[in-house]
Amino acid sequence: MSSPASIARPAYLISGLIAAVFLIALAAFPAQGWAMEGSFFQGQVSAEQKKCQAKKPAKAKAACLKTVKGKATAATKKAMAGIKGLYGHNLQQSQIPSRNGTLVWSKELPTTAGAARTEFVLYSSKSYPGDKKIVVSGTMSIPEGTPPEGGWPVVSWAHGTTGLADQCAPSRGGDQGSYGGAEPLVEGWLEDGYAVLATDYEGLGTPKIHPYLVGVSEGRGVLDIVRASRSADSDLSKKVVIAGHSQGGHAALFAAEEAPKWAADFDHQGTVAYAPASGLTTQAIGIGTLPADAYGISALATSILRGAVAADPRIDPTLLLSEEALELYPLTETECLGELGDRFAEAQISPGELLIQDSLFTPNGSLFMDVLTKANPDVETNRPLLIPQGLQDTTVLPGLTTTLVERGHAGTPSLLALNPGLVDYQTYGDGTPAMNITPGPSTHGSILADAEAQVDAFLLDGFGLPPLPPLPPPISRSTA
Repeated sequence: MSSPASIARPAYLISGLIAAVFLIALAAFPAQGWAMEGSFFQGQVSAEQKKCQAKKPAKAKAACLKTVKGKATAATKKAMAGIKGLYGHNLQQSQIPSRNGTLVWSKELPTTAGAARTEFVLYSSKSYPGDKKIVVSGTMSIPEGTPPEGGWPVVSWAHGTTGLADQCAPSRGGDQGSYGGAEPLVEGWLEDGYAVLATDYEGLGTPKIHPYLVGVSEGRGVLDIVRASRSADSDLSKKVVIAGHSQGGHAALFAAEEAPKWAADFDHQGTVAYAPASGLTTQAIGIGTLPADAYGISALATSILRGAVAADPRIDPTLLLSEEALELYPLTETECLGELGDRFAEAQISPGELLIQDSLFTPNGSLFMDVLTKANPDVETNRPLLIPQGLQDTTVLPGLTTTLVERGHAGTPSLLALNPGLVDYQTYGDGTPAMNITPGPSTHGSILADAEAQVDAFLLDGFGLPPLPPLPPPISRSTA
């Protein structure tokens, strides 16, 4: 992987800063509030602090402030004692900061390979749809070394599908800091001197149901973790590249569109969307034509339906799913994708047996299809897009991505039409019309490695770092 200049260990770390953008000493600035290590602060006692300022003499004022601080400390301890696994399941709406991207809680985790430090972060966001205050979880990994001038360049990573159950959140995986199967990619970025932030998305780990493949919801999680992490570590640059794979590629595209208005306080440099999900309406209509033993697709489609219901509760799954599939539908909230696929395989529910015949063409089906239509990532952005796609991908079919980029799905404009001069579409694998550096097949999983050279160049260009010497000739990969 490429390596920017000036990589050394951070000289200054703000460890355990949580709840507020600034840690302020009450004694010095008594009207401003405080944050405690391993806790949270949302400013709920500010009114009482203001009342204290009016008290005289100074001794009465100091006593009042001390009482307020004591009450806040006790309330903080009580609230944090009930949090399940740090994920904020017991927080009340009044305890969640109003400003999206506010750090609520942080905790150091076992360090991700290639990083000097990895932290769990819990931060505020807004639900979509609904715009209700929520908390979202994720991780922040900081490179080894000293940050370059301007701070560590940031990659905000959006993970691929893991499932909808809370235990499927990547921040809960293994060492509590996994990246949805992209660990080698993330390790390389960290070694190259990029800080990597990784959201879990709304409702994945945190309260309520994850609105799976609801693009605006995903995009907000990807963006809000940047502001929250900059509160936890002041050595993060304002320059950010958004990247994601599969579901995360879908999320990255929506984040790119949302960035100018949702996260105007940092400098979005560009977006990498590996094999982004698209054309969901087309796939829904054609699901019955898929192979009978594609049980994983049955599990995936059922998860998409559950995510759509989270976005629009008017959708009634009992009017869409077959009797056999409906029995497994509740497992979307308790099983991760692999286990859910095994359950569909055990029950032998093929994609063609998933839906009630013609149910998509009913009023209830129309509600579902409307959510899928809105989920298509036909986005507009003002920054470069790099879209790598494997030609042997059987999960995100290359024809769907080509349609998204070049023609547009179901009458929607293409990414090329929406973003003239900003889209770089690269395909990989045998028969590619573009830059074939991988003579063997390029699949859904291998695309992260296959596109390494182009993504490295994109990052260097996006962050304004000096280009590297030319790459040596590619080594042919085995097709076995």
